[in-house]
Amino acid sequence: MLTREDHALFTRVGPGSPLAPLMRHSWIPVVHSSELAPGGHCKRVKLLGEELVVVQSPAGHVGLLGECCPHRRASLYFGRNEDAGLRCVYHGWQCALNGHCTDMPNEPPASTFQEKVCQVAYPCTERGGVVWTRSGPWAARGARAARRPPETRCAEGVAAAWAGEGAQPHPSSRPCKV
Repeated sequence: MLTREDHALFTRVGPGSPLAPLMRHSWIPVVHSSELAPGGHCKRVKLLGEELVVVQSPAGHVGLLGECCPHRRASLYFGRNEDAGLRCVYHGWQCALNGHCTDMPNEPPASTFQEKVCQVAYPCTERGGVVWTRSGPWAARGARAARRPPETRCAEGVAAAWAGEGAQPHPSSRPCKV
């Protein structure tokens, strides 16, 4: 039987916790694809203890950003979904889906300050009707297989289960560890 301290140690997955690196090496389902619309409003999600927003750009690209703007910590949930990224409604800073700040209307055009500012962002992909993300050190890893989300058949089973259809993943797709 686990002690209270051991239980707390093994169940915390937020940034800086002992099990966070293990959980962040796996692809995690974020939302069902039908919950997002190109150029539509973003959706709040909480993954591994982090408050995030998931958004689909007008071009159809999906991004997962930290909920708070890097400027004044205003919620990007209320931001405007534009071609180049999500624009904060408080002071107008714009963050691209990769986390780079692309526009600061209150800075002079010659300023390079926007190159120094970035937002928490995680890569996303859409497979089998589900948006997946991986928040670990994915860019530093060399293994190509580790960078791919689960196979489509397995993802379709997850999407069906989320939609309430009660479908199970195909038996041959069980090793993908969803």
